[in-house]
Amino acid sequence: MSVIEAKQTQIATAINGNSVGTSLFARLSQAGAAKKQSAKATNEVLPPLVEQMIQKAKGLINDFSGWQIQFEAPSDRALWTLIGKVKGFRDEIKTMPEADQLKVKEAFRNEINSRTTKPTVNAETSLETLVVKYIFKDSPRQTVYNYRRAIEVTDAAGVSAANFASYVDSKKGIIKMVEEVGTPEGVTSNSAQEMADRVDSMRQLMTTTAGEAQQIEFHGDLVECFTRPKESSDGKFEKPTDKKTPGNFVFLMGTVSDVEGKLNVLRGHIFDKSFEDVLLRQILSAPSLKDVDSTLLKAELAKLKQANSFDGMREAVE
Repeated sequence: MSVIEAKQTQIATAINGNSVGTSLFARLSQAGAAKKQSAKATNEVLPPLVEQMIQKAKGLINDFSGWQIQFEAPSDRALWTLIGKVKGFRDEIKTMPEADQLKVKEAFRNEINSRTTKPTVNAETSLETLVVKYIFKDSPRQTVYNYRRAIEVTDAAGVSAANFASYVDSKKGIIKMVEEVGTPEGVTSNSAQEMADRVDSMRQLMTTTAGEAQQIEFHGDLVECFTRPKESSDGKFEKPTDKKTPGNFVFLMGTVSDVEGKLNVLRGHIFDKSFEDVLLRQILSAPSLKDVDSTLLKAELAKLKQANSFDGMREAVE
């Protein structure tokens, strides 16, 4: 093999990156499993102040459990008083040194994520959400949102933890208070934003790794499952929207053939971008990908872009 041929082989290897012999989904699955393993809680000895706050949190969890047992039909006032205590606890954490705050938040994240096979919080999750999720164990997502927003609304109104219950009472309850204020403009929940980031990164990853795919010949129907923008009388097209813009992929429908390794491909579907997002969310919810968060996806994407860039080729050659 000549020197030029050797250099060409090195460049091709750099372009393919670590995709050789390992599919994108296999790499992502392995990365997710590794991250989950490394995120397991350790037996680290925590600073006294951090340990003290965690014990206070556990006391509030016990209060919540006792409140559930004590009241067969829990009173609203009892609930608001308890959330006021949680707000006060959050206030205490915010007065701690930043390093200790980070350790408390990390302890909460580890505990919350250990309760489920699908992590629900990450390093970007707000302190309010962490505290509410930690103390009000197993509460529905909407309940967590309402309690968190109640704390935020009373923060904005300058209401202290001690006066929380009275203020909520004056607003005729948490639901009415939260609905009256509404969701801040441009704000989405952490879980919604995280999924949006995952979908966007997955779309880029799949298009970037198109070179890994095996090209097939397909003579079946290719169905456009979206409505194209219409041309108006003045010759201009309607403004493009996600529901009138084709996605990036063709989704093939087929059946398993009698011949091992062969598939009977029946037809292909091109969906609009909004529906394609729904399908990508379903793919990302698969058991093999549930631990693959946006951080891992973006890291994989950055690695592929580096391998495909001129710098990546130069590094491989040098």
